[in-house]
Amino acid sequence: SRCSSHLPRPTACPPPAQRASQTMSIPFAKVRIVECGTQLAGRLTARLFADQGAEVVIVVNHDCRAVKEFNAETNAYLNRGKIKLDLPEGDGKSKSDMIKSADIVIVDGESAECQRSDKQILLRVCAALIGDQVYGYLPHDCDDDFLNGLVGFYTDMAQESFLDRKVIYTPLRLCSVYCGVTGAVACAAALVDRERSQLGREIQASRLAGGIAAIGALSLTIEGPSLPKYLISAPISYVRKGLDMKDFEVIRKEAVHNPLKQLWLEQRLVPLGAPYPCSDGRLFLPMATFNRGIARRLVDLLGIWSKVQELGIVDCTAYEAANDKYRFHNLALPLNFAWQTGCSLAELLEATFKQKTAAEWEALCCDHKIACATVLSFQEWFEDEETRKAKIVAQVEEQWQIGRSVWLETAKPYPPRLQAKEFQGADASAMLAELLRSKVAPCPVKAGGSAWDSGEALHPMKPLAGYTVIDFCNVLAGPACGRMMAELGATVYKVGPKLPDHAPVVMVTWQAEENIGKQSIMLDLKSEAGKKVVRQLLSKADIALANKHDAQVEAMGIGRSTLDSIVEGGGKGPKIIQLQVTARRGEEMQGVQAANWPGYDPALQGKTGIMERFGPQGSPTFHGVASCVDYLTGYTACFSGLTALYAREANGVVSERAGTSLACCATLVQCNMQGDSPVVRGPWARGRTALNRIYQVGQPKTPENADPEYWIYAQAGRNLCDEAKAFKGTREEFLEQLRKEGILAVPVHTCKQIAEISKTEA
Repeated sequence: SRCSSHLPRPTACPPPAQRASQTMSIPFAKVRIVECGTQLAGRLTARLFADQGAEVVIVVNHDCRAVKEFNAETNAYLNRGKIKLDLPEGDGKSKSDMIKSADIVIVDGESAECQRSDKQILLRVCAALIGDQVYGYLPHDCDDDFLNGLVGFYTDMAQESFLDRKVIYTPLRLCSVYCGVTGAVACAAALVDRERSQLGREIQASRLAGGIAAIGALSLTIEGPSLPKYLISAPISYVRKGLDMKDFEVIRKEAVHNPLKQLWLEQRLVPLGAPYPCSDGRLFLPMATFNRGIARRLVDLLGIWSKVQELGIVDCTAYEAANDKYRFHNLALPLNFAWQTGCSLAELLEATFKQKTAAEWEALCCDHKIACATVLSFQEWFEDEETRKAKIVAQVEEQWQIGRSVWLETAKPYPPRLQAKEFQGADASAMLAELLRSKVAPCPVKAGGSAWDSGEALHPMKPLAGYTVIDFCNVLAGPACGRMMAELGATVYKVGPKLPDHAPVVMVTWQAEENIGKQSIMLDLKSEAGKKVVRQLLSKADIALANKHDAQVEAMGIGRSTLDSIVEGGGKGPKIIQLQVTARRGEEMQGVQAANWPGYDPALQGKTGIMERFGPQGSPTFHGVASCVDYLTGYTACFSGLTALYAREANGVVSERAGTSLACCATLVQCNMQGDSPVVRGPWARGRTALNRIYQVGQPKTPENADPEYWIYAQAGRNLCDEAKAFKGTREEFLEQLRKEGILAVPVHTCKQIAEISKTEA
């Protein structure tokens, strides 16, 4: 399928003086990045900076495998807004001079091209961290497919493993996309710190670590004698109270090969979080599985609450021990529903959703603050009128491309997006001379001291030390943003409710990871006492972080006008940055119906085509419930917040509102799907080609449903399928045999296995 359209050329750009004025209002307008690497992660890091005004100069030859593996549309997106200099072979001095002028230099692996000066930031994009004792053997330019196998993306991302699908290939470049975003975060933090320290840094961005950063929620285990039983979440599985396993086996076997039966089964296992057919034949996905308040609003809106009560379902908090007796029929814990309860509720929902079209249900539910989505393919999402109106997908001269992933209100309206400018021969030499006339060495904008007044020595691993973030987020994306800021040295105060609507799996299990490094306080934000404490906290803030829509932000007392007024007690007032993580928003809000609609990672997987890509035709399937989109959104939000912080420190920008959204990041994670998207899809996918794929090793007892420990990923000059299955030794012995032949191959891990390996090595 094709996801790009050619349009008439846009109207002429503003005159030079006006363009210069517009450019200087963009945060990184005075930052130069020289791109010496060819890996997707580094190119994406530079792409994110270019969207925020950085001058990005490409000085590397793109006639290589790492670039050619992507189609023209994807490469056009990655090069957008950059300057590409095709310098003559052997002209090392010109390239060296260009590198010396850069604020940030991006290289692959252990490249020695950049001898970093003390004010430069050097980003090394690696497969694994240099010197890693376990994975250091991986070439820095190795295919993402190897890394995806190692970190668990072929196993735990497969949500229907009980349907004989314990290992499924994914064509998403998850490790590189995550690494590209975290690399941008690290560089932005280093730029912020350079304004006060006058010093640059060398940064290693590991693609393997980028992948691991996406699986936290899938590798957690929560236990211990001090944790009350009613707060321990049941494992997400197909096992349900009252389910006869003999009967289930009959259903399961049919669902393996019948997509409609699979959909029927998923509706009964997760009735408040599975797609349902509507009157127009399209699938509608309600997402009320993790939030008691949303679940109640849904059944009330549908007019079925009385019938739901007749099924024995109650609506009570999961955070009181006395209510544990309702755990198998509590609206707050739908993943625990007994089998018959789930079946009966699914039948009610199935009949109700057939009464309207999917689009009608989506608008109605979202207007009532119920997260949901009409299930689309990526092509449908890419071409959707609302998607383009919001500039989640944006016009770039004659082409449609993925738009900006983050935005700052003070930078709007952004200048028109332009394709890369390529210069060859004499033109390249002339452009090089012009670039070197404008800047010959890296330099901070100010001479330090902009926000650093503690007198303490700066910490080399904590560039955000001295800054304070007040984190009002829940679930995963927003809290992941706050956690990353804490990891970078910021002081983060986590503000949470006393009695949350979200289930314990969200507020206890997931938050065990997301609150690392934070100081927490529980408040009643509706009370006057709670509001007073919030204002006191905000008087310390540099950033107020929330994953709320506009009305909620205002009601909580953290809207832009309120922040501007907080000057008592040392409050920074207009200098406080409002950082907002939303669900469906893009760069443009005006006239966009979905701008304030709610959402969760799974709902956006349905909306943006991820589910359609991974399920069998007729039964779209999640690609990991809490990793594919959520964490990426959190880290992208961190980049947005640091972009705003840099604009404040370097350019004096105040009263800033910065943001990103689940929708933008669900689109970004599919950046290699633009244009002629890969045909690899569905639950039986094994690899991009017949030779680059996952293989089953040996003859396990259940070959149609082999456990992950029987699988490897390899790229060889021959198909290894038959010899791998016939191999009599262990998987490790087969891998060693391939290594002796010079064939790169890796074991397929689960998320918990890679977490255990990482913990052991640490």
